[in-house]
Amino acid sequence: MYWEDFLHVSAAEVENTVSSERVDQFKEALGFPGMPEGHVPPTFVRTFSFGDIQGLIWPDAGMIHAEQEYDYYRPLVPEETLFCSQRIDKVVRKTGRSGEMAFIYLTQTGKDSAEQTVFISRRVLVWKAAGRRSEGVPE
Repeated sequence: MYWEDFLHVSAAEVENTVSSERVDQFKEALGFPGMPEGHVPPTFVRTFSFGDIQGLIWPDAGMIHAEQEYDYYRPLVPEETLFCSQRIDKVVRKTGRSGEMAFIYLTQTGKDSAEQTVFISRRVLVWKAAGRRSEGVPE
């Protein structure tokens, strides 16, 4: 099984609530407890679940976070529910001094109850398979 086997396969949507309590905890953890009430940091969406891509088992360790960007179409609103999913858009393989790596381009989307896109998160993850083979994890 390879990462490419999961290209363009979307996860089923998962409900996530922008809980005021969790937002406050997130701001505190970031060291911004004085941020204005009702303001939700853009990186808060990292706390969301984006659903499982059918048949894909993510590795427990060894995945390197390489890059991330967000597009927001409006601010997040405390206590709103968003419907989130993800998909792998591209896989690029490279070989370096330490072996083969897969660069996994992941898109994660959040929509509101009117099915309007609120945000899109694009991430690049690096999987260095050499010495990290795990049952069910793609190569």
